[in-house]
Formats: sequence, C-alpha cells, structure tokens
Amino acid sequence: PTMTTYILNVLIVVIVGTIAGILFVPTRVEAIIEKKKSNLRKQFRDMLDSLTTSLNAGKNVNDSFLSVYEDLKVQYDEGAFILKELELIISGLNNNIPIESMLEDFGRRSGIDDIKSFANVFAVSYRKGGNIKDVIRNTHSILSDKMEINEQIETMVTSNKTEQNIMIVMPILLVGMIKMMSPEFGENFVSPAGLISTTIGMILFVVAYFVGKAVMDIKV
Repeated sequence: PTMTTYILNVLIVVIVGTIAGILFVPTRVEAIIEKKKSNLRKQFRDMLDSLTTSLNAGKNVNDSFLSVYEDLKVQYDEGAFILKELELIISGLNNNIPIESMLEDFGRRSGIDDIKSFANVFAVSYRKGGNIKDVIRNTHSILSDKMEINEQIETMVTSNKTEQNIMIVMPILLVGMIKMMSPEFGENFVSPAGLISTTIGMILFVVAYFVGKAVMDIKV
C-alpha cells in the first residue's frame, strides 16, 4: 500500500461514515417519534375506555375527565404522556377553557390523526348537543381495531426486518474478517478496482435498506 491508498482508506471511511450518519440520524429520530406516538395511541385508547365507563355511570363530561385522570394515575407511571395531557385538560377546565378547545389542542400537538379526528368530532357533537357517549364509544372501537391490525402486521414483518438488518451488516463483517484472516487478499480492497467496487456495493446496500424499509412500512 502506498500513501495514496492509506489516504483513500481514511477519506472513503470518513465520507461514507458521514453520509451514513446523515441518513441514519433522521431515520432514528423518526423511529423514536413513531414509538412515542404508538405509546400515546395505546394510552389514549385506555383514556377513552375509562371515559366511556365514567359517562355511563352518569357523570358529566368535566367530572368524567377528572375521574379518568385518577384511574390512569393508578395504571401508568408518573410522567406518562396521557397523564400530562389530562393534567393540561383539567387545568384548562379549572380556568374555564372549553373542553373541546383543550382536546383540539391535544390533537394538534400529538400529530396523531386518530386523536385529531376524535377532537374534531367531539367538538362538533358537544357544541351541537350530540351523543357524546356514542362518539367516544365508536372512536374507542375503531382505534382498538386499528391497533390490533397494526400489531398483527408488526408481528408478521418482524422476522423480515431482522433478516434485513442481518443482510445489511453481514457484508461489512465479511470484509473485516477477510482483511484480518487474509491480509494479502484484503489488499485487493485498497486497489482502484477494489475501492470502486466496494463503494458501489455500499451504495447499493444503503439503497436496498431504504427500499426494504419502505416496503415493510405498512400503514393502516
């Protein structure tokens, strides 16, 4: 190896690593956000379940939200997303802010379409004197069905996602093993042809990863 090949080795690693970091960070951030949204959906479903029970017991809407907060405090740890949202809603009610406005704000900040839709339907029904119990019950039923389907899909594609991750990592491990076990053969990777083919191969694997991710990202 000449000084040029050493420089190319370092340069290519830095460039590829930078590109991988630029591509990975948004993907990782998106995954974290989606996980938090998934947790909030489950908590919101439990909130609707408790809210339905309170309304069926004869409580009005405001008292029902107070009751829901007390119920979910037992079910979730302090600091759970839904508890924070209920605290905001109760605080708004104590300051004479309309409940429908608080729910609409909750829906906007959550970024979850189901919560936004519920808040909009709730606002219209509440202002027009509609049947709030039916709205909450139907929303709970639809949300539960969607979450059940999502869980089934996730179970089906989990093994494929694992295989995809293994296939992405394997070429890197194989190249590393070859260089350690057979330095003479590994020198082929620092030749001009080796550098070009390795770079093209890594690009193809990155493209394959994102294509596979898009294929398995099934939305309901």
